[in-house]
Amino acid sequence: MIKEFIVEKCKWKNDCQSPVVLMIDDLANKWIDIKNTSECVKGSDWGYLKKDCDSFFHILNNQLLNKYPYVKCTLFLVVGRREGIIKGGNNYLSYDITENGFSEFLKELCNDERFELAYHGLTHGICGDTREEFVEEWNTYSNLEEAIKKIEIGKKIFKDTVGVNFNGGKYCGYCYNDFSDESIVKTNFKWWCRHWDSILLNNYKIKSNVLSLQLDYFNDVIDIPSTIDGSFYSLKSYKKYFQKNI
Repeated sequence: MIKEFIVEKCKWKNDCQSPVVLMIDDLANKWIDIKNTSECVKGSDWGYLKKDCDSFFHILNNQLLNKYPYVKCTLFLVVGRREGIIKGGNNYLSYDITENGFSEFLKELCNDERFELAYHGLTHGICGDTREEFVEEWNTYSNLEEAIKKIEIGKKIFKDTVGVNFNGGKYCGYCYNDFSDESIVKTNFKWWCRHWDSILLNNYKIKSNVLSLQLDYFNDVIDIPSTIDGSFYSLKSYKKYFQKNI
């Protein structure tokens, strides 16, 4: 028997009503040849196909957003050539956001009130011989000055291409080091996703039987928590996990 239950929108700090927000990454001018056919087929697109049939955007709209118009999406954009994860892995094509008419697609997203584009690095990182050896982007920076320089390059590419500035972003792979937060503060982001905690209740506080999301800051940057990771739904035990932890 399937049990139906109603989950109310959670409250943000100070009992503010939250929107329903879907965070999606990566958005990139890239596709992966998952079938080894040299064709960009359904499931292989990371943004390269823009609004074409079988593009990620077409699927997202038809399967979700058109059915639930109140959902707002934050798309985390890699502005440069998005690197592969594993050396010698699937073939792929990857371009920066200035190529192949991708900039016009991004401008359309910026003008759609359902979407926000957020910064997710220049390349996302450096590929390795295995998945575990992939180096996430902020861990490739050797010092604060290098991090700031690369972030400013990424921000400028976006502003020159689309005509607006990023308000926020997220660390690639939720990986950062001792000077990463300062690099975000000094490049004038308003909000940032720093981490994701698999113990979901670490991101919540319970008040009068209502879950309330704790909103923190580092300096003047709003620290946006990530709550439910979509990868949970690929796990056979995810229902038991949520029943246990929520």
